Amino acid sequence: MGAWMTIESCELNFVNSGLTREYIVVSNGNKETADTHNHMRSFKEAGLIAHYSHRDEPMSPPNARQYGSQFATGKYLAFFDNHCLLLPDFFKRANLDFDKYGMDALHGSCHYDLHRGPVYHYRLVLQKGFWGEESPIAERGGLLSYPIAMAGHGAFIVTSDCFKEVGGYWDGFEGYAGEEPYFDLKLALLDKKNYLDPRMGHIHYIGERGYSRHFSQDYARNMMMAANIIGGEKWMYKTFNYLVKSTKNGFNESRMYEVMMEADKRSESHAAWLRSVRKRTLEEQLLLFETLQIAH
Repeated sequence: MGAWMTIESCELNFVNSGLTREYIVVSNGNKETADTHNHMRSFKEAGLIAHYSHRDEPMSPPNARQYGSQFATGKYLAFFDNHCLLLPDFFKRANLDFDKYGMDALHGSCHYDLHRGPVYHYRLVLQKGFWGEESPIAERGGLLSYPIAMAGHGAFIVTSDCFKEVGGYWDGFEGYAGEEPYFDLKLALLDKKNYLDPRMGHIHYIGERGYSRHFSQDYARNMMMAANIIGGEKWMYKTFNYLVKSTKNGFNESRMYEVMMEADKRSESHAAWLRSVRKRTLEEQLLLFETLQIAH
């Protein structure tokens, strides 16, 4: 049901748009049913499915996206979780934005329930576990697209050229979290333009997932790996200190230290690669966000 509804919400956006599309569906840990096969066959017969694959054991969300991206042939990659529904004019807005601003990546507003109102970019709180807090207030009066440091990845678009150039998602994350600060801040460190259009929205279901989320061991490791890759050892230790004090996973400091050592070992070589190609350090980037008035 989830993938079918997500695709149909895309199809509603494409009606009379003049835009071409192809769908790449990675069924990632979801149970396959007769309905699944019927829906995918229908889309395939319509010439809309470029690739479909199923995995009983789920990959991490970024690994699933990275896997699917290898089958894409279009100018843009639009990534959607299968619990997201697009609001009207999503692709129309995106097409206008890429033409006008020439950005490399584009996010939109996110509604967890329509009656609650949307949230927009992330306000960086890297000292609190190397992530951000969703802003309920858009920049520029909520009418114009604006540059950002980071936003959610439930529904966003990136140019294929940019995604390939920056190496897409790193394959070291397992389970939940880490990929949003990793990918968006990597874009910034490599001088890529990241924007948010407050009038390009989606609805994002926040119920149960097929994987552990906050306060799991994977979550802690992923956030420390993201911190190490993007900011270095100092930021990894800051994330460690925050997680020791704040998480509810029952880890004592000794166990959390072991997880940090695992994170350091796993991410060491990728962190060295990013240091060799980045334009500046994270500290310099944070100052640049302020100077250029990039929402952060």
